[in-house]
Amino acid sequence: RPMKPYKPVDDVEDRVKAIYEDVLGQKAHSSWLQTPITESRLKFRLLTRCIKEFGHDVPSSQLMNVKCTDDIVEFFSTPVEGLSPYEILSEKRTSYP
Repeated sequence: RPMKPYKPVDDVEDRVKAIYEDVLGQKAHSSWLQTPITESRLKFRLLTRCIKEFGHDVPSSQLMNVKCTDDIVEFFSTPVEGLSPYEILSEKRTSYP
């Protein structure tokens, strides 16, 4: 299934950090990007806020890949073209010699 197109903003890391600080209720430490997210409730709260902030959904197939805060920053920093798998194959096929 194609995902909705998404173009990340320039300050993803800063926005995720602000959400992180708000959700945890404390200032982020210097290694906040390596913070493990093992608690389901924390993961839910962080991702829900990020989805609202960026207007970009996290597919259920990607939820298990979110293990630390850096994974959240990486996900919301990655652009999505919004093509279906068939369209991607079709484009690749026309680019062959």
